[in-house]
Amino acid sequence: KNEQPTHALEAFEKVLEFPFPKGEAARQANLLLAQSQNTEPDPTRSLGHFQAAFDGIDSQNLWRAKWIDLNRARELVEQSLDVWMRANQHAAARALAEMNMRIAEPSRGTILLAQVLENQARFLRDPLGYERAGGKEKALADSRNLFLQAAAANSKAAETLTDPAQQSAHLWLAAKQNHEARDYVRVVELLSKFLAVSPNSDKSGEAWYLMGESLAALKRDADSLVAY
Repeated sequence: KNEQPTHALEAFEKVLEFPFPKGEAARQANLLLAQSQNTEPDPTRSLGHFQAAFDGIDSQNLWRAKWIDLNRARELVEQSLDVWMRANQHAAARALAEMNMRIAEPSRGTILLAQVLENQARFLRDPLGYERAGGKEKALADSRNLFLQAAAANSKAAETLTDPAQQSAHLWLAAKQNHEARDYVRVVELLSKFLAVSPNSDKSGEAWYLMGESLAALKRDADSLVAY
């Protein structure tokens, strides 16, 4: 049984050995090889296969693979994103999240990108992140910028979602991420929207507290007291 996956991978690699391999067979082989290699310490090979798999695809409507349908392709991408986020392979995760926008449902692709950005932002607040970024000051500056990008992605998702509960959830995430980045003007805007959409949320108490804190940071003391 242990030999079966190896034989399958060898078969996929042989598909790609043909001169100028193309078509859906090559696309599917690249996708499966990408997924099989996603735990390697260096994600370069896996990412390269993902790039080849999505070559020529700029819309989910162009996905025509016969044996790996669109939903399965999305699952394989999300599995690799999870592996790379847990392994702190942030550059590869972001590149794949951006590629995924070609085949994902629009809101889902944006949400996954936000998760990848926040994952890296939090990593950069750890001493290991300081070292990888080339120093604490740069790491924290990069972290703030990534939180802002994650917040923008969640705000965009909230605008496209039609379900009130999901919309509320992503407004909340965006507000929290902007708070992490100390963009208090944007925090106030988003929390106002959140409280309008979900006035009875179990997070409303925390939302009002963050609102008060953000207003205080903006020197709007009277408004801050009302929020508190």
